[in-house]
Amino acid sequence: VAIAAGNSVSLAIDHSGQLYQWGGETGAWPRRVEGIGARAVEVVAGEAHCVVRCDDGSLWTWEVSRESGRTGEGPRARGVPLPSRCVAVAAGGNTTMALVESEAGSYVW
Repeated sequence: VAIAAGNSVSLAIDHSGQLYQWGGETGAWPRRVEGIGARAVEVVAGEAHCVVRCDDGSLWTWEVSRESGRTGEGPRARGVPLPSRCVAVAAGGNTTMALVESEAGSYVW
């Protein structure tokens, strides 16, 4: 179970590892974030993006958009390619940082 809040979005991970978003394209009602390939364990939010770390070390991100809600679409995450397992993630403004297990250390974008 984890929660996070961004500029116009709130996020929550439930006991089963499912991730839900309020705000942005989902409006006032929670919608499950689609496309995540494993059980969510950590979630962070920047100004217009969200990032989730999963129990298998994978990292997934998506843009928060008010526009896509007009077509009935909910948020859909996309995988972030990393050289090894992600062990921690942070986001703020327009920046994301991921800490990985390998000697590569951290990635910032």
